Amino acid sequence: MGLLPTSGSELVFGLATLLGCAVLLKKSLDLVSWVWAVFLRPSVNLKKLGSWAVVTGATDGIGKALAKQLSKKGLNIVLISRTQSKLDAVQKEIEEKSNVSVKTVAIDYSKFDKDAQNKMMSVCGDLEIGVLVNNVGLSYSHPQWFDEVPLERLENIIALNNQAMVAMTRLLVPGMIKRKKGTVVNISSLGGSVPHQLMIVYGSSKAFVDNFTKNLELELGGKGLTFSSQIPMFVVSNMSKIRRPSLAVPTADGYAKAAIGAIGYNGQISPYWVHAILVGLLNQLPWFITAPFIMNMHKSIRKRAIRKAEKLAAKKAEEKAQ
Repeated sequence: MGLLPTSGSELVFGLATLLGCAVLLKKSLDLVSWVWAVFLRPSVNLKKLGSWAVVTGATDGIGKALAKQLSKKGLNIVLISRTQSKLDAVQKEIEEKSNVSVKTVAIDYSKFDKDAQNKMMSVCGDLEIGVLVNNVGLSYSHPQWFDEVPLERLENIIALNNQAMVAMTRLLVPGMIKRKKGTVVNISSLGGSVPHQLMIVYGSSKAFVDNFTKNLELELGGKGLTFSSQIPMFVVSNMSKIRRPSLAVPTADGYAKAAIGAIGYNGQISPYWVHAILVGLLNQLPWFITAPFIMNMHKSIRKRAIRKAEKLAAKKAEEKAQ
């Protein structure tokens, strides 16, 4: 009897203590799981999932870098992007450095209609696809207020970041289910889980990527498939407009070398270790702390972009006058 609480206040204190211990235990387990996934977990033998990998948005940045890394793992590659000349150049680069087969499909994912889908399936439909990387995406040209962004741009962001991902997954996953093996990697962004004012449609589209991926894992994970969303922060690329790498901003190749080790597992991960630390910290902060910081950062980027555009316009006007 002496172990039981003797008053209401003691009962409340006891329950609060148990709740605190439970929260602490969960946080500790989350930390251990994070360290394991980022630093210690062995890579998957991707060739066992299938002999081919499909990469969208494969002619630049992370998509191109991941295609090269997948080829180094011995996978044949289907490169999909909008411009055939760029696809040919990446195909040649991979074939010269790896003993794999490479196919290309030129597709504009802003118009991924039935004809485009049939074109893709005419190349991919009979292949043993073990890896699908949904990388194609579009962001803002620079941070802008919602009412400033052309509606066509917003529609294209949704078409490339969401509709293309859903369609590609729906078209290629049935083959994986039939073989009871395969993995889908959806490239997300930190913008999907933290405030993203002045880029709200981009951030919201990436929140959809994360939610879609998690629910695929819940629904189809028992069929031998895995689903993951990768969260890169800034990398050197045309999309980021960053030209010089740093510790926190790797090259696309540097990011891809880390990212390849996470492919084949379930869940949401930021595979580049510096990004992993920053993403982990930012996701622990409440939005009332991160929102002003991100708003000020985006306002600063917007101001510089407008100034640059004004200078360019003035230069063109001066050249035209001459």
